[in-house]
Amino acid sequence: MVGYVVSGPGSTYHLEFSQGDSVYIHPRGAAVKAGKEFLVVRAVKDPTEISWFHGESGLRKRMGRMWEDVGRVRVIEANPKIALARIVFSCVPMERGDRLTPFANRPFPAFPAQAKSRRPRSGQYVRARVVEAKDFRQEIGAGETLYVNVGSRKGAKPGTPVFFFRQTDAGHTSLYQISGSASGIDGFGRSPVHYPAREMPPERLGEGIILRVSPTASTVLVTSTRQQIVLGDSAVIK
Repeated sequence: MVGYVVSGPGSTYHLEFSQGDSVYIHPRGAAVKAGKEFLVVRAVKDPTEISWFHGESGLRKRMGRMWEDVGRVRVIEANPKIALARIVFSCVPMERGDRLTPFANRPFPAFPAQAKSRRPRSGQYVRARVVEAKDFRQEIGAGETLYVNVGSRKGAKPGTPVFFFRQTDAGHTSLYQISGSASGIDGFGRSPVHYPAREMPPERLGEGIILRVSPTASTVLVTSTRQQIVLGDSAVIK
């Protein structure tokens, strides 16, 4: 991080700033001149702090801190301590304390043709879990963004296809049910022999494509779904 948003004009009543507004920034240790652009980001975390699947907390910690893109600013008047900038693009309203990072264009990967999509063969993929989703959703559909716990250290890169699946449980218990409720409470019956989930065929949920990677995590755009993807579902990255 190379600085932060200090405030903006009309700060006595203006608490948030959006596209077209001016803001004051402190570009700490960064060479600043008129026309220089910065990406503005914000550290975020799930306000509920609820674990939606076993092991979620540990996976989230190993993935690292979660940052949200807030917008992009361009310097209008340079100053070593406080510079005036204009918001040229905003994803969400900008606030005091939001962080600055050097701006660089992000290449957008080409979408694979849906007709050429194939189930990955053994040995061609890395397994991952769906750990978080944008805006901390618990259910994710086509056109939405989620985060998995595999990054560049394991070979993930932008443009890589991702396949989502759920390991079927013989008792028909979903991830968001009390264990055994389907057969014991709802009366859907019980198999004479218990089959572990790992021995059951997986349900295919949908597909996606990696947009960005860090060493330990990937941002994935869901491109198609057969049913809702939920936190804790599995993924394979080709």
